[in-house]
Amino acid sequence: MQKRPILVFLLVAISFIGIYLAGYSIYEHILVKSGIETTGSICNINETVNCKGVIQSKWSTFLGLPIGAYGIGFYVFVLCSLLWYRVKESDVDVLAPAVLFSTVSVLFSILLFFVSKFVIGVLCPVCLSMYLVNLLIFILLFVFVARSGYVASLKKSVFKFKDLPIVFLLSALAVFGSPQVVSSLAKKVVVQSQLKLTREEQVERAFRVWSAQKSVEIRTIDSPERLQSYSHGPDSAPIKVVEFFDFECPACRNFYSELKALVSEYEGSVQVQYRNYPLDNSCNSAMEFPLHKSACMLAEYSRCAGEQGQYLQVLDALMMLPEVDAEATPGEIQTALNRLTTRLNLDAVAMNECMESDRQLQKIKDDIEVANELELAGTPSIWVNGKAVPGVGTALLRRIFRHLEDERGGS
Repeated sequence: MQKRPILVFLLVAISFIGIYLAGYSIYEHILVKSGIETTGSICNINETVNCKGVIQSKWSTFLGLPIGAYGIGFYVFVLCSLLWYRVKESDVDVLAPAVLFSTVSVLFSILLFFVSKFVIGVLCPVCLSMYLVNLLIFILLFVFVARSGYVASLKKSVFKFKDLPIVFLLSALAVFGSPQVVSSLAKKVVVQSQLKLTREEQVERAFRVWSAQKSVEIRTIDSPERLQSYSHGPDSAPIKVVEFFDFECPACRNFYSELKALVSEYEGSVQVQYRNYPLDNSCNSAMEFPLHKSACMLAEYSRCAGEQGQYLQVLDALMMLPEVDAEATPGEIQTALNRLTTRLNLDAVAMNECMESDRQLQKIKDDIEVANELELAGTPSIWVNGKAVPGVGTALLRRIFRHLEDERGGS
C-alpha cells in the first residue's frame, strides 16, 4: 500500500508527458497536412528518422483523425481512472479498464513500430517517445494490480463494467470524445496561428534563413569525363542551383516539374545541377534498409543515358514514368526501362553494357558522399549559390532568384 501513492504520482506525471507528446504530434500532423512549411523542427532529424515521412503515409490517421488524438484520449482516460480510484477510496478494481486499454495501447504501439520500420521505412521520434510512455504506463499499472493479478484485472475490465458506470462513462468520453475534440480544436488553433503569417511573410521568413547562411562549396567529383555531373542551363549562369534527389521520392517527382517551369522564367540566368541521393541501401551505405528499392537502378540508368548525350531527355521521362508513381516492383520497373530504351531510340547494347559494368555507380556514390558531408536531411534538398534552401517551394526559390538578380543588377 505504501508504494501506491508513488505509483499514482508516476502514472500522473507520465500521462501528462504523453499528453504533451501526443499534442506535439498533432501539431506536426496539422502543419504537414496543411502544407505549412516548418524549418529546424526537432521532429525531423534525417531522412529515416522524421515525423513528416510518417505523417504523409496512410498510417498516420484512423477514421480521419490523427493517431496522436487517440493517444490524448488514452492518457486522459488513465488520469480519469486514477481520479476515480481516489474517489473510491483506493479501490484498485476501478483501474481494471485502464489495465485493459493500457494492454491494447502497448500492442498497438508494437504494431505501429513495425509498420514504421518495415512498411513506411521511416521512424518518427515523437511516436517512439509515445510508445515508451505507453510501455511505462502499462508496467506501472501492472505493478499496481499485481496483488489482484493481471489476468483477473483484465476479466474485471470486461465483465464488471456494469459495476463501474462512472469509469465506463469516462472511458467513452476519453477514448471516443476527446480525439475528435482535441483534433478539431488543435487544427483550428495551429492553422490560425500559422496563417496569421501571410504566405508572403512565410516566404520572407524562410528567405531570411537562407540569406543569413554562409555560402559553402559543394564539391564536384567529375573524373573521368563520362562520370561528369549533369546540369540544365549555361555554366556562365550567375544563379547556381544544386539539387539532391531520388527518382522514387514523391516530393522530388512533384517538385521536378515545378522547378523546371520556374527555371524557364529565368532562362540563361539559372543553372540546375542534378545530384543523386537514392534512398536505397544497394548503393547508399547511409541507408540501413532499401526504402526505395529501384532508386539506385533508376539513377544508374539515367547516367548511362547521359553517356549517349541523353541525360536530360531521360530525366524528363523517368520523372513521369507511371511505373514509378505506381510503386511497381524492381522487376516491373526494369521492364519499363527496357521499353523506354526503345521508345527514346537509345543504344540498347550500350545501355546494357553500361548498366552491367556498374561504372556509373561510382559517380552516384560520389554524390552520396558529398550529400552526407552537407548533412543532407532529406530529398529533395536544394542549394542556391552554396546556401541550403530551408524547405522546398517555388515561391521561396522565386524570391531568392529575384534577390540575386536584383543584387547582380545593382552591382
